[in-house]
Amino acid sequence: MPMLTESRELLSRDGAFFSFLAGAQIFKGSLVALVGGKAVPASADLALTVVGIATKNAEAGEACSVRREGCFLFNNAGGADALSLTHVGRPAFVLDDHTVAATDGGATRPLAGIVRDVDLDADCVWLEF
Repeated sequence: MPMLTESRELLSRDGAFFSFLAGAQIFKGSLVALVGGKAVPASADLALTVVGIATKNAEAGEACSVRREGCFLFNNAGGADALSLTHVGRPAFVLDDHTVAATDGGATRPLAGIVRDVDLDADCVWLEF
Protein backbone atom coordinates (compact mmCIF):
# COMPACT_ATOMS: atom_id res chain seq x y z
CA MET A 1 0.00 0.00 0.00
CA PRO A 2 1.43 3.45 -0.85
CA MET A 3 2.18 6.11 1.78
CA LEU A 4 -0.47 8.72 2.58
CA THR A 5 -0.44 11.80 0.37
CA GLU A 6 -2.98 13.74 2.48
CA SER A 7 -4.50 13.68 5.95
CA ARG A 8 -7.02 11.00 6.79
CA GLU A 9 -9.77 10.85 9.38
CA LEU A 10 -8.45 9.57 12.71
CA LEU A 11 -10.76 6.88 14.03
CA SER A 12 -10.45 5.43 17.52
CA ARG A 13 -12.42 3.76 20.26
CA ASP A 14 -11.96 3.04 23.95
CA GLY A 15 -9.76 -0.04 24.11
CA ALA A 16 -11.13 -1.08 27.49
CA PHE A 17 -14.52 -2.49 26.43
CA PHE A 18 -15.41 -4.86 23.64
CA SER A 19 -18.40 -7.01 22.82
CA PHE A 20 -18.21 -10.56 21.51
CA LEU A 21 -20.94 -13.02 20.60
CA ALA A 22 -21.20 -15.55 23.43
CA GLY A 23 -20.68 -19.15 22.37
CA ALA A 24 -21.76 -20.42 25.80
CA GLN A 25 -23.27 -19.10 29.04
CA ILE A 26 -20.89 -16.60 30.66
CA PHE A 27 -21.30 -15.12 34.13
CA LYS A 28 -20.42 -11.58 35.18
CA GLY A 29 -16.95 -11.55 36.73
CA SER A 30 -15.64 -14.57 34.87
CA LEU A 31 -12.50 -14.71 32.78
CA VAL A 32 -13.53 -14.66 29.13
CA ALA A 33 -11.67 -16.34 26.28
CA LEU A 34 -12.22 -16.59 22.54
CA VAL A 35 -12.60 -19.74 20.51
CA GLY A 36 -13.61 -19.55 16.87
CA GLY A 37 -14.32 -15.83 17.32
CA LYS A 38 -16.91 -16.42 20.06
CA ALA A 39 -16.67 -15.66 23.76
CA VAL A 40 -16.58 -18.59 26.18
CA PRO A 41 -15.72 -18.96 29.87
CA ALA A 42 -11.96 -19.34 30.19
CA SER A 43 -10.66 -22.77 31.10
CA ALA A 44 -7.43 -24.76 31.18
CA ASP A 45 -7.43 -25.18 27.39
CA LEU A 46 -4.37 -23.93 25.56
CA ALA A 47 -6.45 -23.35 22.41
CA LEU A 48 -8.20 -20.44 24.19
CA THR A 49 -7.07 -16.81 24.20
CA VAL A 50 -8.12 -14.81 27.27
CA VAL A 51 -9.56 -11.42 26.31
CA GLY A 52 -10.74 -10.01 29.65
CA ILE A 53 -13.49 -10.15 32.26
CA ALA A 54 -17.24 -10.34 31.65
CA THR A 55 -19.05 -7.20 32.82
CA LYS A 56 -22.50 -8.83 32.71
CA ASN A 57 -24.11 -12.24 32.31
CA ALA A 58 -24.58 -13.51 28.75
CA GLU A 59 -26.33 -16.54 27.33
CA ALA A 60 -25.07 -18.34 24.23
CA GLY A 61 -25.96 -16.24 21.17
CA GLU A 62 -26.11 -12.96 23.14
CA ALA A 63 -23.56 -10.16 23.16
CA CYS A 64 -20.98 -10.57 25.93
CA SER A 65 -19.53 -7.30 27.22
CA VAL A 66 -15.84 -7.71 28.09
CA ARG A 67 -13.50 -5.33 29.89
CA ARG A 68 -9.98 -5.73 28.55
CA GLU A 69 -8.06 -3.27 30.72
CA GLY A 70 -7.59 -2.97 34.47
CA CYS A 71 -6.83 -5.07 37.55
CA PHE A 72 -9.39 -7.57 38.81
CA LEU A 73 -9.58 -9.99 41.72
CA PHE A 74 -9.61 -13.73 41.01
CA ASN A 75 -9.29 -16.86 43.13
CA ASN A 76 -5.83 -18.25 43.75
CA ALA A 77 -5.09 -21.87 42.84
CA GLY A 78 -3.99 -24.11 45.68
CA GLY A 79 -1.05 -26.40 46.28
CA ALA A 80 1.94 -26.20 43.96
CA ASP A 81 0.04 -23.84 41.64
CA ALA A 82 -0.69 -21.23 44.33
CA LEU A 83 0.52 -17.72 43.55
CA SER A 84 2.46 -15.77 46.17
CA LEU A 85 3.95 -12.30 46.45
CA THR A 86 7.04 -13.62 44.65
CA HIS A 87 4.86 -13.89 41.53
CA VAL A 88 4.03 -10.18 41.35
CA GLY A 89 4.93 -8.92 37.87
CA ARG A 90 4.87 -12.43 36.45
CA PRO A 91 2.27 -14.17 34.30
CA ALA A 92 -0.62 -16.16 35.76
CA PHE A 93 -2.41 -18.95 33.92
CA VAL A 94 -6.06 -19.99 33.69
CA LEU A 95 -7.24 -22.86 35.88
CA ASP A 96 -10.94 -22.11 35.34
CA ASP A 97 -13.15 -19.06 34.71
CA HIS A 98 -12.45 -17.56 38.15
CA THR A 99 -9.16 -19.16 39.28
CA VAL A 100 -5.59 -18.45 38.22
CA ALA A 101 -2.43 -20.50 38.74
CA ALA A 102 1.32 -19.97 38.91
CA THR A 103 2.17 -22.47 36.18
CA ASP A 104 0.97 -23.27 32.69
CA GLY A 105 0.30 -26.87 33.76
CA GLY A 106 2.91 -28.28 31.40
CA ALA A 107 1.89 -26.07 28.48
CA THR A 108 -1.83 -26.89 28.88
CA ARG A 109 -3.16 -23.59 30.27
CA PRO A 110 -3.56 -20.24 28.52
CA LEU A 111 -2.11 -17.01 29.83
CA ALA A 112 -4.60 -15.17 32.06
CA GLY A 113 -2.69 -11.93 32.70
CA ILE A 114 -0.01 -10.40 34.91
CA VAL A 115 -0.04 -10.75 38.71
CA ARG A 116 -0.14 -7.31 40.35
CA ASP A 117 -0.79 -8.35 43.97
CA VAL A 118 -1.65 -11.41 46.03
CA ASP A 119 -3.96 -11.28 49.04
CA LEU A 120 -2.81 -14.29 51.03
CA ASP A 121 -5.49 -13.83 53.71
CA ALA A 122 -8.31 -13.98 51.17
CA ASP A 123 -6.47 -16.43 48.90
CA CYS A 124 -7.04 -14.12 45.93
CA VAL A 125 -4.93 -12.60 43.17
CA TRP A 126 -5.10 -9.15 41.57
CA LEU A 127 -4.63 -9.77 37.89
CA GLU A 128 -4.02 -7.18 35.18
CA PHE A 129 -4.96 -7.67 31.55
